[in-house]
Amino acid sequence: MTARRRAGAGGCLAAALVLVLAGCVPDSGGVPGRLERGLASADSNAQTASLALRELSAGRTTPQQAHTAIDDALTKLGEERAGLAGVEPATPAERRWRSGADDAIGELDAALKDARAAVAGGAGIRWSQARREVADASDALEHARRTIIRQGGEAE
Repeated sequence: MTARRRAGAGGCLAAALVLVLAGCVPDSGGVPGRLERGLASADSNAQTASLALRELSAGRTTPQQAHTAIDDALTKLGEERAGLAGVEPATPAERRWRSGADDAIGELDAALKDARAAVAGGAGIRWSQARREVADASDALEHARRTIIRQGGEAE
């Protein structure tokens, strides 16, 4: 390989690396892909809250730290929800998937709010109940995501 060709290849690799590291890689997969990624991101927030509740109940963190972690998860979930609001389904299947994703994210939103209340010691919600609600919401997210993957693969 000539020096000029190596320099060109190195420049292309560097440009691709910059795009990946900057998060500028275009979305792929259309509506199903965006919904699937949104659900995975939402589940990450559920896992954050679940970990905060587990660590709090084990005495390895303080209520303030758990509250902050759950608040951050709620904030990120709100950002994800706002991002998915721009998804425009074009087919009946995409509309069903969007509805399922919206329902699962709504369930997680309610569970995170209950978890925040449990950590704060308010609303009569126990940590164990909050953990169960977050786990159930995580299951709903995973179910919605798997439905999109299964049915989306069949539609292609």
